[in-house]
Amino acid sequence: MSKAISTLLRPFQRPRMSILALFVSGLAVNPVVADTHYDSLIIQARGGNTAPILDFLQKESSAGMLNSGKVADWLQIAGWAGRDNDVIAVYQRYQSSMQIPARGLAAVARAYRNQKRWDQALALWQASLKAEPNNTELISAMIMTQADAGRDNEALQKAIELVNKSPSAQSYLALSYLHSAANRNYAALEAATKAMDFTPVSPEVIKNYVAMLQKNRVAAPALKVAQENSKLFTPAQMRQLERDALAEKVRQASLPTRSEQERFDLADQALEQYLALLIAWQNNPETQADYQQARIDRLGAMLARAQMTRLINDYEAMQREGYTLPGYAQRWAASAYIDRRQPEKAAAILSDMYFKDGKTVAKNMGLEDIDATYYALLESEQLDKAQAFASAVSNQAPYQLFMYNLPVRTPNDEWLEGQFLLAQSEVNSDELPAAERRLTKLTSTAPVNMDLRIALAKVYATRGWPRRAERELKQIEGLEPSSITLEAAQAETALALQEWRQFELLIDDLVARVPENVTTQELARQRQIRHMSELRISGGRTLASDSPLSGKNDQGIEALLYSPPIDENWRVFTGGSFDNSHFEEGRGINRVLRLGAEFTARNNWIEAEVANHNYGNGNKAGGRLSAWHDFNDHWRIGGSAEKLAKNTPLRALKNNVNSDSANLFVRWHGSDRQDAQLSVTPSHFSDGNHRWEYAFNGRQRVYTAPYWSVDLNLDLSSSQNTKEDTLYYNPKRDFSAVPSLTFDHILYRRYKTVWSQQLQLGAGTSWEKNYGTGAVTSVGYGQHIQWNDVVDTGVSVTWDKRPYDGKRERDVQLSFDLNYRF
Repeated sequence: MSKAISTLLRPFQRPRMSILALFVSGLAVNPVVADTHYDSLIIQARGGNTAPILDFLQKESSAGMLNSGKVADWLQIAGWAGRDNDVIAVYQRYQSSMQIPARGLAAVARAYRNQKRWDQALALWQASLKAEPNNTELISAMIMTQADAGRDNEALQKAIELVNKSPSAQSYLALSYLHSAANRNYAALEAATKAMDFTPVSPEVIKNYVAMLQKNRVAAPALKVAQENSKLFTPAQMRQLERDALAEKVRQASLPTRSEQERFDLADQALEQYLALLIAWQNNPETQADYQQARIDRLGAMLARAQMTRLINDYEAMQREGYTLPGYAQRWAASAYIDRRQPEKAAAILSDMYFKDGKTVAKNMGLEDIDATYYALLESEQLDKAQAFASAVSNQAPYQLFMYNLPVRTPNDEWLEGQFLLAQSEVNSDELPAAERRLTKLTSTAPVNMDLRIALAKVYATRGWPRRAERELKQIEGLEPSSITLEAAQAETALALQEWRQFELLIDDLVARVPENVTTQELARQRQIRHMSELRISGGRTLASDSPLSGKNDQGIEALLYSPPIDENWRVFTGGSFDNSHFEEGRGINRVLRLGAEFTARNNWIEAEVANHNYGNGNKAGGRLSAWHDFNDHWRIGGSAEKLAKNTPLRALKNNVNSDSANLFVRWHGSDRQDAQLSVTPSHFSDGNHRWEYAFNGRQRVYTAPYWSVDLNLDLSSSQNTKEDTLYYNPKRDFSAVPSLTFDHILYRRYKTVWSQQLQLGAGTSWEKNYGTGAVTSVGYGQHIQWNDVVDTGVSVTWDKRPYDGKRERDVQLSFDLNYRF
């Protein structure tokens, strides 16, 4: 656009042209010689043929001294011809020998101005004004020269005096030029509009008005005025105006205040008009620059219409064709790459533009560019570089800024954005305590900053405190109740709290208001997943064992199929399991068919089932009722009661011994870093044995890195039985304590796909009554994959060695699990 504005302003920027030639057309050349020949030469010069009169005056000057009138004519006409050097030479030849008229001095002032010799030009304007102090054209010309020379304050005072004293199109043109030179674009347009009110048919006034509309990015009216006065504009200028009008339509299509359909309608119109222009300009050699620029600008319309794949294809095609793509087009392409989940390409573009050396952030970045660069780095898993970028943004930006005419300093949004992104880096590096501390400090100094408090609430939720997050979001609801970001955060919290009705209503509203919003689409995806059926499969196989808990070739599998939600809170499920092993007494099997229902609501979960068991002694009916209740973010109590317990040893079932059991547990959740659970499980076996089992499990995070974490675990367990000498393993009393370390390493992560590996190392001790104490050692290794929120599966191998009845036995188990939503 700048090139077009420059083109339209050229009559004002180069004073030798029509309007800034000033008053030449208004002041007649003084025909000192009244002969017909001289008059005809003057008439020819006014028509554009200046050579004859200039040759005549050159010969006359060689023959003798010219009078002041002819010298003034010479100066003026040489100025018309664009011969600034000749104008200055003639002036220097005659200035000391005669008093040159004001019109001649003005011509010399224009010549000096064209050569940017501001002091000489201003001196001659002042000299000409001494002769004609009320000549508004001379005053206007001097104001414009002062504007060119950067003497804005002096020129502004004179321009205001001029429009107040002699309001006219000429005086307002000068004021408009002055404001434009000082980049006061709105004021320049206002003055240009007033000039139009005086003389709406003046070519110079119309050109200036169109130029000021363009400079203020009011492109559609500029095009309309130009089309109504098309003879005043070149074809190149008209093409520029057409492209500007389409660019304005694209900007309007990106405004969030419009509905999605309105935005898409505008983008469709722009794309259709771009296509028409491209067809018209494609094969014309004179329009190739406009063709290429329109093709680049069309990328913005594709972005507004969410045609990301098409945008990428066009962008890459232009790269192959050798186009020089401006920064804004590269940013559009980066947005499309991020949308199409190609963050590596987006990060390469934006890093090259704004973070080239990996240390220093480019100056004058907007907040949108800062966010786009950071999240491109983050989503491409360049976590270290993303954190370095956020640190650079924060370090390069001062905490506060001095604002013109304000007595106190104001907060710097760029510094705050850097701090916000540092907190986001800490979240993505799993440094949640650090993120919480940073955001808590920031929100304490800016309690009404909604974005900061929403970010803090999200950290609370990630740390396992959804109720605390809910309270935080509720407190800021009054700041901006209709905030999209706030509503999305509330929807995420409702999902974590099993507030299904609230979750549905919030998603409905978000989809209706901002369906193209990425967060809205992710939440809608979460709702879609929640409404899917769920298949759960788990199983295992003994690879090698001396343990009395399992026989030879021990294996088992369980599969459950859950329905989509019914009436928000309910799901029904069905499935079964099969266990098989070989013992000294023969083969043991257990087939179970299950049918049940699940109920979930805020703070509560209940599951009940009936089951048919067949373990070689006919079909037997069983059942289970399980439940838990959350008191707050930290405490949960739960339990279950089971007829024909699932955990009855298979060897007991082989010998027609079954059991019923109950379970009660208390769970404490400190944060994402620590939790513990205490449980007690009484069981009654059909052979008269009564078993009590006690367990304590605790976890404490001891190390965290972007892709690594290490947890210290403590497992304490104890049991006692009332009956001895059973065919299944049944110690009179035992106790074990096994601390262990669990290493979790993310091998690959891309959006919702995570591939990780786990290693667990444990060593402890076990005591059994009548058999003493022995060492316990265990090693486990597994891999886990999460894919697109619908597949969650893992496989692991565990080697365990511990004493049973005084003898250390080894046990090697393979296990797997799969959760699949469909």
